[in-house]
Amino acid sequence: MKNFKLLSILLIIFMVASLSIGCSNKDDVNSSQEEKSLDSNSYTTQTVTNSFTTTIYEEDISLKITYPQINELANKELETKVNTTIKDEFLGIQSLLAAEANVVDDSFEITSKTADILSIKYNIVTSPDNIKKYSYFETININMKNGNLIEMKKLFNSEESVEKIKSIVDDIIEKEDLNIENPIGNENIFENIYFTDKNMIIFDRNDQSVEIKVPLNKIMDYINI
Repeated sequence: MKNFKLLSILLIIFMVASLSIGCSNKDDVNSSQEEKSLDSNSYTTQTVTNSFTTTIYEEDISLKITYPQINELANKELETKVNTTIKDEFLGIQSLLAAEANVVDDSFEITSKTADILSIKYNIVTSPDNIKKYSYFETININMKNGNLIEMKKLFNSEESVEKIKSIVDDIIEKEDLNIENPIGNENIFENIYFTDKNMIIFDRNDQSVEIKVPLNKIMDYINI
């Protein structure tokens, strides 16, 4: 039953890409400056809290959302694109959850902040029945060269790249004795990713308990970043 409820909650998130959301930014409530990236394409991150009015299913919902933004990027057009993408992703996730899943806690952590990748792990706790709580996370990965979202379905350069990375992941699973199927190329597993500065982390969206750490230096030639 617990897995069924968790799967139901996750299915809500899958609707984000197809849902049209109307919103207006009301006020900038809070912001705090954080450390600066050390890469040549340097930028800082800032935590902001804004209020939005969002329309879902013909009903207006007021939300106050805390999310990261970037500053001091030399390319201001790219900076604006990245910030809009982050805001829209957080708002889309929170809007659906507010309407359906009763969010009781949420937080985010920036797991990678480099000249190539900005990766955000968005931790969420829901309680649909106000009794039991369910914890899981969403990920937002942005290619800092062009501001586009890094999507799993568009990540690999070619079919040969898929096979190469699948082989690398097989070796990691065997070496670390992980109790998980290789998600790469497996149509029965809805895999997702986030990044640290040195690794790509692969996990099953329906079972986030096991993560596979794949060194970026082994796969950069095979992925579209």
